[in-house]
Amino acid sequence: MEQYEIIYDSQHFRLRCNGHIINLTAQAFLFHSDKESLAIENNSSLLTSPTATEMDYWRQKGPLGKLHNLVVYIQRSPQRIAKFREFSNNRNLARDNSTRWNSWYMMISTAVQLKSALELFCLYYKEVQLDVLSERDWEDLVKLQSFLLYFYDAMLSTESRRATIDRVLPTMDFLLEQFEAGKILYKDDKYMSPCCNSG
Repeated sequence: MEQYEIIYDSQHFRLRCNGHIINLTAQAFLFHSDKESLAIENNSSLLTSPTATEMDYWRQKGPLGKLHNLVVYIQRSPQRIAKFREFSNNRNLARDNSTRWNSWYMMISTAVQLKSALELFCLYYKEVQLDVLSERDWEDLVKLQSFLLYFYDAMLSTESRRATIDRVLPTMDFLLEQFEAGKILYKDDKYMSPCCNSG
């Protein structure tokens, strides 16, 4: 650069990680409160059983929090994993994770595919009754899954060497358009409307 006498401040002009920005937007969409830092809380006790307080906290997040509690409950015990695999034809649920982008989308998608197995599991293990997902909860999860697919596609379209400015800017415009359309589509939806506004 110096040989061409170009002044370039790399720190000022650097392109932020698009995947990280998309992930932050997805987190804002899913958890629309300023005081929530779920990415940290989500992984603070991976090797210990969640406390009743932690489970109550997640339960307050609606269907997404209840699904989180169910997945954590299943995955914290080899016996429960085996029982779930018995109900699901040897399939596992994906787990939300702060270090893996799109993990909420993957968790919801696998849960929707394995809905019958989850319902059987909840009948078998009575202690999870507070986290049993109602039909309305499942409907909300399907809506979240559909919307999070935009984030998943945007992430894939701009990962690795494809994260050039000519791909990043249209991707951001695309996501913004989805939010604007979502605000109209879900304007009367008590669950999705705040998500779209926050995102």
